[in-house]
Amino acid sequence: MRVLSVLLLGLWAITATAEVYRYVDAQGVVHYTDKPPRPDAKPAALPPLQTMGGYGTPAAAGAPATAEAATPAAAPREPRYGLKILSPVADATLRNDSAGEVAVSVAVSPRLAEGYRVQYTVDGSRVGEPGGTQATLGPLERGSHLIGALLLDADGREVARASPVIVHLKIENARPPSAQPARPVAPQKPVTLPAAPRSGPPG
Repeated sequence: MRVLSVLLLGLWAITATAEVYRYVDAQGVVHYTDKPPRPDAKPAALPPLQTMGGYGTPAAAGAPATAEAATPAAAPREPRYGLKILSPVADATLRNDSAGEVAVSVAVSPRLAEGYRVQYTVDGSRVGEPGGTQATLGPLERGSHLIGALLLDADGREVARASPVIVHLKIENARPPSAQPARPVAPQKPVTLPAAPRSGPPG
Protein backbone atom coordinates (compact mmCIF):
# COMPACT_ATOMS: atom_id res chain seq x y z
CA MET A 1 0.00 0.00 0.00
CA ARG A 2 2.88 2.37 0.79
CA VAL A 3 4.47 1.64 -2.61
CA LEU A 4 1.14 2.40 -4.36
CA SER A 5 0.86 5.75 -2.55
CA VAL A 6 4.38 6.73 -3.62
CA LEU A 7 3.62 5.85 -7.27
CA LEU A 8 0.38 7.89 -7.25
CA LEU A 9 2.21 10.86 -5.73
CA GLY A 10 4.86 10.66 -8.47
CA LEU A 11 2.23 10.64 -11.23
CA TRP A 12 0.51 13.69 -9.70
CA ALA A 13 3.83 15.57 -9.59
CA ILE A 14 4.51 14.89 -13.30
CA THR A 15 1.04 16.18 -14.27
CA ALA A 16 1.34 19.28 -12.09
CA THR A 17 4.69 20.27 -13.62
CA ALA A 18 3.70 19.81 -17.30
CA GLU A 19 4.35 22.95 -19.38
CA VAL A 20 1.67 24.58 -21.53
CA TYR A 21 2.73 26.54 -24.62
CA ARG A 22 0.66 29.27 -26.35
CA TYR A 23 1.16 30.37 -29.95
CA VAL A 24 -0.69 32.13 -32.77
CA ASP A 25 -0.70 30.64 -36.27
CA ALA A 26 -0.45 32.48 -39.58
CA GLN A 27 -4.24 33.00 -39.68
CA GLY A 28 -4.33 34.65 -36.25
CA VAL A 29 -5.83 31.65 -34.39
CA VAL A 30 -4.58 31.08 -30.82
CA HIS A 31 -3.44 27.56 -29.91
CA TYR A 32 -2.44 25.90 -26.62
CA THR A 33 -0.33 22.73 -26.55
CA ASP A 34 1.88 20.71 -24.22
CA LYS A 35 4.61 20.43 -26.89
CA PRO A 36 6.79 23.43 -27.84
CA PRO A 37 5.85 24.59 -31.40
CA ARG A 38 9.41 25.93 -31.94
CA PRO A 39 12.75 25.18 -30.28
CA ASP A 40 12.84 28.71 -28.80
CA ALA A 41 9.21 28.61 -27.55
CA LYS A 42 8.60 29.61 -23.93
CA PRO A 43 5.83 28.20 -21.66
CA ALA A 44 2.69 30.31 -21.24
CA ALA A 45 2.24 32.14 -17.92
CA LEU A 46 -0.57 30.29 -16.13
CA PRO A 47 -1.91 30.75 -12.59
CA PRO A 48 -0.34 28.29 -10.10
CA LEU A 49 -2.22 25.18 -9.07
CA GLN A 50 -3.49 24.96 -5.52
CA THR A 51 -1.54 22.51 -3.34
CA MET A 52 -2.86 20.60 -0.36
CA GLY A 53 -0.96 20.65 2.94
CA GLY A 54 0.07 17.45 4.65
CA TYR A 55 -1.48 15.97 7.73
CA GLY A 56 0.28 15.40 11.05
CA THR A 57 2.03 12.11 11.79
CA PRO A 58 -0.12 9.86 14.03
CA ALA A 59 1.26 8.99 17.43
CA ALA A 60 3.05 5.67 17.68
CA ALA A 61 1.14 2.76 19.18
CA GLY A 62 1.71 2.39 22.91
CA ALA A 63 3.05 5.94 23.35
CA PRO A 64 2.43 7.35 26.80
CA ALA A 65 -0.48 9.72 27.17
CA THR A 66 0.34 13.40 27.57
CA ALA A 67 -1.48 16.35 29.04
CA GLU A 68 -2.35 17.58 25.54
CA ALA A 69 -4.22 14.36 24.82
CA ALA A 70 -6.55 15.08 27.71
CA THR A 71 -7.50 18.55 26.46
CA PRO A 72 -10.82 19.00 24.61
CA ALA A 73 -10.70 18.51 20.84
CA ALA A 74 -10.44 21.66 18.73
CA ALA A 75 -13.34 22.77 16.55
CA PRO A 76 -13.47 20.84 13.24
CA ARG A 77 -11.71 22.59 10.39
CA GLU A 78 -13.29 23.33 7.04
CA PRO A 79 -12.89 20.30 4.76
CA ARG A 80 -10.29 20.44 2.01
CA TYR A 81 -12.05 20.41 -1.33
CA GLY A 82 -10.91 18.73 -4.53
CA LEU A 83 -12.05 19.98 -7.94
CA LYS A 84 -11.63 18.13 -11.25
CA ILE A 85 -12.85 18.79 -14.80
CA LEU A 86 -14.68 15.70 -16.11
CA SER A 87 -15.72 17.04 -19.50
CA PRO A 88 -14.27 17.95 -21.93
CA VAL A 89 -11.24 15.71 -21.60
CA ALA A 90 -7.73 17.10 -22.09
CA ASP A 91 -6.60 17.67 -25.71
CA ALA A 92 -10.09 16.93 -27.06
CA THR A 93 -11.08 18.13 -30.54
CA LEU A 94 -14.64 19.50 -30.46
CA ARG A 95 -16.56 19.92 -33.70
CA ASN A 96 -19.35 22.43 -33.33
CA ASP A 97 -21.71 24.49 -35.43
CA SER A 98 -21.45 28.26 -35.78
CA ALA A 99 -22.52 28.74 -32.11
CA GLY A 100 -19.04 27.80 -30.83
CA GLU A 101 -20.28 26.59 -27.43
CA VAL A 102 -18.46 24.16 -25.12
CA ALA A 103 -20.27 22.10 -22.42
CA VAL A 104 -18.22 21.71 -19.21
CA SER A 105 -18.84 19.51 -16.16
CA VAL A 106 -16.76 19.19 -12.97
CA ALA A 107 -16.62 16.94 -9.93
CA VAL A 108 -16.31 18.35 -6.38
CA SER A 109 -15.20 16.33 -3.35
CA PRO A 110 -16.67 16.44 -0.75
CA ARG A 111 -20.11 17.64 -1.82
CA LEU A 112 -20.66 21.37 -2.20
CA ALA A 113 -21.60 23.17 0.99
CA GLU A 114 -24.38 25.74 1.02
CA GLY A 115 -23.33 28.92 -0.75
CA TYR A 116 -20.36 27.33 -2.55
CA ARG A 117 -20.20 27.90 -6.33
CA VAL A 118 -18.02 27.00 -9.32
CA GLN A 119 -16.43 29.76 -11.41
CA TYR A 120 -15.36 28.74 -14.93
CA THR A 121 -12.45 30.27 -16.86
CA VAL A 122 -11.41 30.37 -20.54
CA ASP A 123 -7.79 31.12 -21.45
CA GLY A 124 -7.12 32.28 -17.86
CA SER A 125 -10.06 34.74 -17.65
CA ARG A 126 -13.26 34.24 -15.67
CA VAL A 127 -16.39 33.92 -17.80
CA GLY A 128 -20.02 34.13 -16.75
CA GLU A 129 -21.44 34.06 -13.24
CA PRO A 130 -20.43 31.36 -10.70
CA GLY A 131 -22.85 28.45 -10.63
CA GLY A 132 -23.11 24.69 -10.33
CA THR A 133 -21.04 21.75 -11.52
CA GLN A 134 -22.23 22.04 -15.15
CA ALA A 135 -22.10 24.98 -17.54
CA THR A 136 -22.07 25.88 -21.23
CA LEU A 137 -19.29 28.29 -22.22
CA GLY A 138 -19.30 30.40 -25.35
CA PRO A 139 -19.53 31.47 -27.96
CA LEU A 140 -15.81 30.76 -28.46
CA GLU A 141 -13.70 31.33 -31.54
CA ARG A 142 -12.26 28.37 -33.39
CA GLY A 143 -8.80 27.25 -32.30
CA SER A 144 -7.31 26.01 -29.04
CA HIS A 145 -8.59 27.15 -25.65
CA LEU A 146 -7.63 26.57 -22.01
CA ILE A 147 -10.68 25.59 -19.91
CA GLY A 148 -10.44 25.92 -16.11
CA ALA A 149 -12.62 25.95 -12.99
CA LEU A 150 -12.39 27.52 -9.50
CA LEU A 151 -14.36 26.63 -6.37
CA LEU A 152 -15.55 29.69 -4.42
CA ASP A 153 -16.92 29.70 -0.88
CA ALA A 154 -19.95 31.69 0.30
CA ASP A 155 -17.77 34.83 0.60
CA GLY A 156 -16.40 34.50 -2.95
CA ARG A 157 -12.94 33.30 -1.84
CA GLU A 158 -11.16 30.63 -3.87
CA VAL A 159 -10.86 27.36 -1.94
CA ALA A 160 -9.90 24.95 -4.76
CA ARG A 161 -8.69 25.05 -8.36
CA ALA A 162 -8.99 22.36 -11.04
CA SER A 163 -6.13 21.53 -13.38
CA PRO A 164 -7.03 23.26 -16.68
CA VAL A 165 -7.53 21.26 -19.87
CA ILE A 166 -6.69 22.22 -23.46
CA VAL A 167 -9.43 21.75 -26.07
CA HIS A 168 -9.38 22.37 -29.83
CA LEU A 169 -12.59 23.87 -31.22
CA LYS A 170 -13.47 23.39 -34.89
CA ILE A 171 -16.52 25.31 -36.06
CA GLU A 172 -17.96 23.67 -39.15
CA ASN A 173 -19.72 26.73 -40.65
CA ALA A 174 -17.03 29.31 -39.88
CA ARG A 175 -14.99 31.00 -42.63
CA PRO A 176 -11.22 31.41 -42.21
CA PRO A 177 -10.38 34.86 -40.78
CA SER A 178 -8.84 35.99 -44.11
CA ALA A 179 -11.62 34.66 -46.36
CA GLN A 180 -13.79 37.25 -48.13
CA PRO A 181 -17.17 36.54 -49.77
CA ALA A 182 -17.00 36.39 -53.54
CA ARG A 183 -18.43 39.39 -55.38
CA PRO A 184 -21.07 38.68 -58.03
CA VAL A 185 -19.89 39.24 -61.60
CA ALA A 186 -22.17 41.31 -63.85
CA PRO A 187 -23.28 39.44 -66.99
CA GLN A 188 -21.47 40.49 -70.17
CA LYS A 189 -23.46 41.59 -73.21
CA PRO A 190 -22.66 39.79 -76.50
CA VAL A 191 -20.54 41.84 -78.90
CA THR A 192 -21.77 42.09 -82.54
CA LEU A 193 -18.96 42.39 -85.07
CA PRO A 194 -19.56 44.17 -88.47
CA ALA A 195 -19.79 41.91 -91.48
CA ALA A 196 -16.74 41.76 -93.72
CA PRO A 197 -17.18 43.53 -97.15
CA ARG A 198 -17.71 41.21 -100.09
CA SER A 199 -15.48 41.71 -103.13
CA GLY A 200 -17.08 41.60 -106.62
CA PRO A 201 -15.73 39.90 -109.80
CA PRO A 202 -12.92 41.68 -111.68
CA GLY A 203 -14.11 44.06 -114.53
